[in-house]
Amino acid sequence: MPNDAALRNQTALLVLRVWMERGSVLPLRAYIRQTTDISLGFESATVETDVDAAVDSVRTWLQDLLDEEFAGGDTDPRVNGNGSSAGNGSS
Repeated sequence: MPNDAALRNQTALLVLRVWMERGSVLPLRAYIRQTTDISLGFESATVETDVDAAVDSVRTWLQDLLDEEFAGGDTDPRVNGNGSSAGNGSS
């Protein structure tokens, strides 16, 4: 079983809570709380009113996680030996 310190350093968390505000011109509300290290608690919180903005926020958070993981020069498994994306085989 991993020790708690190692687990905290490897665990990130994003909570996405969504609801509609009826009568609003922009009814979507996406409340996004996130951290890249749960030992720090939530590092940021935003409210988006647009689907694309909410998706971009989640995508940026995921990309930041990958960038932090491979900042030390480790090989990024998302890229194969010739520099192109490894992908998952689906289009």
